[in-house]
Amino acid sequence: MKPDELIAGMLAGDQHQGGIRCLRLFGVARPFFASLRADVERYRKVNKPSEIGDMNHVTHWTNPHGTAQQFSLLNRTGCSGDFSTDHDLSCRNKWFFDCHKYPILSQLIGDWPHLVNFRINVLHPGASLDAHEEHVPFRTSTGTIGARLRFHLPLLTNDNAELILDGQVYRLPAGEVHLINQGCVHSADNRGESPRVHLVWDALLTKRLFRLISSTCPAPDYLIALGAVAPRAVATRSIGPYRRLAPAVSRAEAATMNLCLPQ
Repeated sequence: MKPDELIAGMLAGDQHQGGIRCLRLFGVARPFFASLRADVERYRKVNKPSEIGDMNHVTHWTNPHGTAQQFSLLNRTGCSGDFSTDHDLSCRNKWFFDCHKYPILSQLIGDWPHLVNFRINVLHPGASLDAHEEHVPFRTSTGTIGARLRFHLPLLTNDNAELILDGQVYRLPAGEVHLINQGCVHSADNRGESPRVHLVWDALLTKRLFRLISSTCPAPDYLIALGAVAPRAVATRSIGPYRRLAPAVSRAEAATMNLCLPQ
């Protein structure tokens, strides 16, 4: 995969013209994954999440149903309920304050370049997020058009936890890192009897990030390259009404989207 191919695929998906909806990037080696999941479970027990159902939550616009929670790990305060900089499109001056307490979780965060945010998202049984649309292209601080990419790593899931992207239904397996096109109209629901727990993070598409996800440079030894292939959708579903954020750039400007510098 070349940068132009990834960018074109993400832009097509963002504009609902096919393209890239979802790619399987990496499997996580079992010993590392087990320790990662243990770190996250310990973190969840001693830290307080933000509630997406609260009216002032940055993600409340997705119209959550049931109990949907978020822990924001990468910020400027060290408070897991502080989502104030999650979507400011900057990878500067943000830290995982509890890195020494959760070394495996810290290692994953530290190995991923140019993060904008890093979250633990929990959909409890019966919870869901309504269909909504975000955008991949954004205007950088220098005026060029860059891309924000989103990644999911399911830690706990079940056969009734689904992610829908432009009408295609996916069940993401635990232990795999997926690139998700948030420009697709997407929704999530957990109709199972156990929580759905995902690590979710956004990163700027820089040269360094591209080299990692395209396997053109060595990845950390706990990540097993899966070939950046699209998973098979398990079903299709009509989209219906959905909410959308206003695009940050025009369609003509989005056509110039490219690798960007950290900001």
